[in-house]
Amino acid sequence: MAGAFVWFVLGAMVVGPVIAEAREHQRLEAVQRNVVEDGQLKQARIDVTAAQCRAVTDRTAAGMRDYLCRLTLGDGSTASLSLTADEAGQWHSGPGR
Repeated sequence: MAGAFVWFVLGAMVVGPVIAEAREHQRLEAVQRNVVEDGQLKQARIDVTAAQCRAVTDRTAAGMRDYLCRLTLGDGSTASLSLTADEAGQWHSGPGR
């Protein structure tokens, strides 16, 4: 019984962080995809072909997280964008704090 508990604790310590990291990676990919594809920047007449983002804050209890993104524009130039996104990758420009 004690051995099973030890394996449970060890499993939770290893598997939990791995799952959390995988989820955050999926969330980051959703943010990057949405920045390029959801139309918000096109409405502002900004042609973005790619976005490489990195988290700059921890996720809040409400599920929000701030990111800094390097955008590749249609003409090949680059720009930066600070944004806040939820766990589904829905974003708005500017930090959320």
